[in-house]
Amino acid sequence: MPVVERTIVEDDDWHSPRTGLVEESPPTGTADAGPSGNVERIEFAQAAGPFREYRRTVVRNGDTATIHETTVFELSMPLLGWIFTRLYRRAFARGQRSAWWSAPVPIDRRAADVLGLLTGVALLAGYMGTVMTTTITFAADQFGADRAAQGWALAAVRFDVLLALPLAASADRLGRRRLLVLCATVGPVGMALSAVAPGLWWLAAMQVVTRGFVTAMAILIGVVLVEEMPAAARGYCASVLVSAAALGSGLAVALGALADLGPSMWRLLFAIPLLGLPITRLLARLLPESRRFDPAAARDRESARDRESAGDASAGDASAGDASAGDDGPAPPRRPARLREVIGRLALLAGGTALLAVFSNPARQFNNEFLRTERGFSAARLSLFGLLTAAPGSLGLLVGGKIADRRGRRVLVVCGLTGGIGCHVAALASHGAALWVWSIGAATMLALALPALSIYGPELFPTRLRGITGGVITAAGRIGGAAGLIAVGQLSDNDAPLGRAISVMAVAPLMMVLLVLFAYPETARRELEDLNPDDSQSATNAATSASRLRRP
Repeated sequence: MPVVERTIVEDDDWHSPRTGLVEESPPTGTADAGPSGNVERIEFAQAAGPFREYRRTVVRNGDTATIHETTVFELSMPLLGWIFTRLYRRAFARGQRSAWWSAPVPIDRRAADVLGLLTGVALLAGYMGTVMTTTITFAADQFGADRAAQGWALAAVRFDVLLALPLAASADRLGRRRLLVLCATVGPVGMALSAVAPGLWWLAAMQVVTRGFVTAMAILIGVVLVEEMPAAARGYCASVLVSAAALGSGLAVALGALADLGPSMWRLLFAIPLLGLPITRLLARLLPESRRFDPAAARDRESARDRESAGDASAGDASAGDASAGDDGPAPPRRPARLREVIGRLALLAGGTALLAVFSNPARQFNNEFLRTERGFSAARLSLFGLLTAAPGSLGLLVGGKIADRRGRRVLVVCGLTGGIGCHVAALASHGAALWVWSIGAATMLALALPALSIYGPELFPTRLRGITGGVITAAGRIGGAAGLIAVGQLSDNDAPLGRAISVMAVAPLMMVLLVLFAYPETARRELEDLNPDDSQSATNAATSASRLRRP
């Protein structure tokens, strides 16, 4: 268990509990009889924070005007614990009450456990979602496919959502945990089977099925994150998960250098996800069901809808029975409330996602092809370029997550997308050092917007619809992405410049920026029940039903 000690000169605030990195409880202390009877000892425990154990002991010697502080802590965060333990140790040694890398408010132990587990799954999902992009140019070379065939193959993989949608929707009925563990198990196995594909279309077909589970996994990661994390830290926690996914993507890009070793070495990248199966086992053992998902309440809602179809007469009898029992609590709603608003939000987010994907998908999927064929990059140089240009984005993710919590989502998304798209278009028209500089700018600006964008969907829909709406939004993104991929593949065929074809697609996300600016709601620091009153009503009805069952 880490122990941090430091000695400082008299501090006027030495006897006050701290907030920021951890919220401490009021102190307990005693006066020790030293040589002059002027020694005080105070202990602080954790009131709210991510630690299994936490104790800060402060000893003040009035004779020497010095304070000796000892902090003992054990972080509760699977997989990520070793990283954040070092950060907390350094912060405590400096007496810091907050840090740039920490959440705006302390997250509790359960949230820390869930965040750590989700981070491992996000890393795995990030790798599996990128390996096809990294290897497509080398696989196409081995299979003798041209750019148009690559575009069609990558577009076909976008239809993994046809499987992802029912998987995500079933999480609204069966629970988030069960489906998340299933997808995290099938995904790596399916990726390994893709390594033996005999042709480009076989590879695409295998990826459609495998990526269906990977996409559903990514949707459920966002749902569990929103349902488990505190309202004032959802953006920050999303930035941690997006950073993990970006790390997984970066790993796939870095390992792409293996393709230089032989014409079939790209296949090895599809087998590597099998190394992530221990993460799946840890997930199955430690991840709790989402605290906002209640299968019993879901069944009660289904029963209520069945009773409604029986007619008003039976409903009236039920009401009379309730009145005779002396219960004046609210009755279950007769039909989904706010249906029009839910449909409007779904159309808004799905449309925005599709517009963004028209540009982002071909820009990402054809990036290696553009750099290899039009800028002369080797596989090793492609890996180096991907890592060095994406590294600053990691800082942008954390900064963007904290800004999204403190300042709001919309302005951040507008600025990040506009700047990122502009830098990316400039990079496509550049050579040499300018190409690297503009690419770094694009990665950093887009990283600022990603945490807020990643949680807009789960935040704006009630618990009973988060899985299926997440699937619909993802499907819209797939359709937009497929359209962009096919368009770029056709526009750049017959040796036409690939960079120019991708740049043409930038018009679509600029339209999405206008939607965010004028139509997207602000969700920062708002509880999910505030954003979705249906959840509050469901919780009230569940409590009423429970009280009825407890009556003699």
